[in-house]
Amino acid sequence: MHISGISRTERRSATAVALSAALAFAIIVFFVLHGGAVVAWDRAVNTWMHARRTRMGDRISVDVSLLGIPGVWILDIGIAVVLLWLRRWAWLLTWIAMTGGGGLLDRGIKVLVNRPRPPYAAEFLSHYSPSFPSGHAMASAIAYLTAVVVLARVVSLRRAYCAALMCLALVIVLAVGLSRVYLAVHYPTDVLGGYSAGIAWSAGVMACTVGVRRSSTNF
Repeated sequence: MHISGISRTERRSATAVALSAALAFAIIVFFVLHGGAVVAWDRAVNTWMHARRTRMGDRISVDVSLLGIPGVWILDIGIAVVLLWLRRWAWLLTWIAMTGGGGLLDRGIKVLVNRPRPPYAAEFLSHYSPSFPSGHAMASAIAYLTAVVVLARVVSLRRAYCAALMCLALVIVLAVGLSRVYLAVHYPTDVLGGYSAGIAWSAGVMACTVGVRRSSTNF
């Protein structure tokens, strides 16, 4: 039951990423709660997007949104099965903490901020939920980006493969966020808030739960 942890340098890097993303999230929340030019920009983008929507664009955006949810649920289960099969218990616990805890964090933030949805959101929503942060954006940032890091550790992927997978993950995450803004179910700051919260959470959990030196210690 071999475990490969992250080095002290990598742990510091993860901590720095978590703190930077948390600071960005705090700034976004401040502007969302206090209104002003940022909120006005949010509404202007929402109106502009809604006025330029097409049937083809709607279909594509709805399909892309599926990569966020339920796409991340499938990825979450798939990575968990791989880690279970390889008996990487520490990474499995880390993965569960990141994905499961991220979902709970998303719901908690929505309740606390309680931002109303954009006026055009009802067309694509079957039930109401607060707008900030975007759950699709947050879940995507946690699942897709972290999956590359986890896979790189447990199956020893080459750097070229890791880079290619990370680029693909970034494209998916950005596409999911853009689809939510295009469909006018979220404001741009909802998506940015979801990204920053997701990155802060996953990087923080990574630093805390597997922040140990690479070793051959059994777990």
